[in-house]
Amino acid sequence: MPASKLENQRKSVLHLWENGIRNAKEIHARTKIGLSTIYKMINKLKQTGNLHHAKGNGRPKKITVVVSRALGQYVRRDTTVSTRTLATKVTNNYVDVSHVTIARHLQSIGYQKSLPMLTDPSLVTDSIS
Repeated sequence: MPASKLENQRKSVLHLWENGIRNAKEIHARTKIGLSTIYKMINKLKQTGNLHHAKGNGRPKKITVVVSRALGQYVRRDTTVSTRTLATKVTNNYVDVSHVTIARHLQSIGYQKSLPMLTDPSLVTDSIS
């Protein structure tokens, strides 16, 4: 997977910083990265000593590992259970969550929606003759 543009910028600024180039305008002239971005990176280097991305940004997931494991167990016990039923069970026991979120999560971990094929055996013909 190729590194992102911001990751490449971080590496460039960090390389120049470690080689003794500490002037934002000099870094800008060598890398063509925006001055405001360089100033932010220099401040972060002075405060933390690195340019690593701070983890934990963003909204936390409603479906935690515990809830995911419970969903897997519910589905393994009854493969015909609906997402609305699963949402009710999860809401009663763990966290308030919609059936759409349940469906999205199950799809992301590999479960697929399907209906059983209902066919009349007398209508099925064997094409191999």
